[in-house]
Amino acid sequence: MNLDELNREELLALKSKIDEKLNRPTDFVINILKSENVSYVELSKRLEEVGISESNRNLSNKINLGKFTFEFVLQIADVLDKKIVAINKKKKD
Repeated sequence: MNLDELNREELLALKSKIDEKLNRPTDFVINILKSENVSYVELSKRLEEVGISESNRNLSNKINLGKFTFEFVLQIADVLDKKIVAINKKKKD
């Protein structure tokens, strides 16, 4: 797909799909793991180092089913040395 060849409507539709994907907690966590090239086995090891015992199979199920808390996301961010930041929305005039 060549982005230069897309018209405005196609670009907006693509942006909407990307925004939708990144707003789902499961996709958010999976994208972090992929960007760091971290497998569930590696994540399990890193979590174990900070006292959180989760098997790689349990991590896979929990993440793919979206059955986790925000605290869990923060724990993953911590072991991957990532920072989660809240961004202020633009104020409407």
